[in-house]
Amino acid sequence: MKKYLALCLTALALGACSDHKTPEAQQQASAPAAATVYRVGSQLSYPPFHFINEKGEPTGFEVEVLQATAKAGGFDVEIINTPRSGLERTLSDGTLDIWSSTISVKPERAEKMDFSQPFLQHDSKVIYLLDNDDNKNIQTLQDFHGKTLAVNKFSKNPAELAAKITGSRSNVMITDSYHVSMKAVYSKRADGALDNGYVLAYAAKQQPDFKMRSIVVENEKKDFAFAVKKGNTELLEKLNKGLQTVKSNGTYDKLFEKWFGSAMAAQQQQ
Repeated sequence: MKKYLALCLTALALGACSDHKTPEAQQQASAPAAATVYRVGSQLSYPPFHFINEKGEPTGFEVEVLQATAKAGGFDVEIINTPRSGLERTLSDGTLDIWSSTISVKPERAEKMDFSQPFLQHDSKVIYLLDNDDNKNIQTLQDFHGKTLAVNKFSKNPAELAAKITGSRSNVMITDSYHVSMKAVYSKRADGALDNGYVLAYAAKQQPDFKMRSIVVENEKKDFAFAVKKGNTELLEKLNKGLQTVKSNGTYDKLFEKWFGSAMAAQQQQ
């Protein structure tokens, strides 16, 4: 009987010890599970949407919208600088989970990949000019006839459009970048710069000493969204949930104004 009682007491003591967790074990048990990290492909060479800053970090409007979306959706992202030519392959083989690189939603793409809700729904070409007395008579596209327009050679069909607006190809100044086009306007070597509206809005915001205004040339309805592997509904739902939160809580509007300015924000709502 005594031997049996001793065994019972020993078992109770061991059970009590096993139920008592060390502080380290308690901390590990109460720690939240690590968020899932998704690999994101982005060709980081297109400011102001996605590029590498002076610290060597990915940044830009689209980058920050995605990061805010991930935070709101309860997941993390690792952005990897990748040529956009690998878009379809890297999604289908699972090398990357998400693509975020100003990808427009097209029917032929939607057959091969799934898209989130759009984070941008317009694309435009505009002319930026100095807002001064010299240009007070330039109010419409017709007023640019005979004027000089600077266009970035890497933009889609800008030279042909500029020639049509100004009346002659000789009135078109071809530049190496939108920054150079804007510099030509600042120095009055060109009467206006013609390019993508978002790109020029960003460029103008970087030079607050120059008062600028814009005239819309084309405003196209176009959806830009994040892409995932076809059939990955779980990730798609996370993206859409996070993006909806970012839009509804004011974060999206703050990021838009940060990168493009209040004038572009007002134009976006028209």
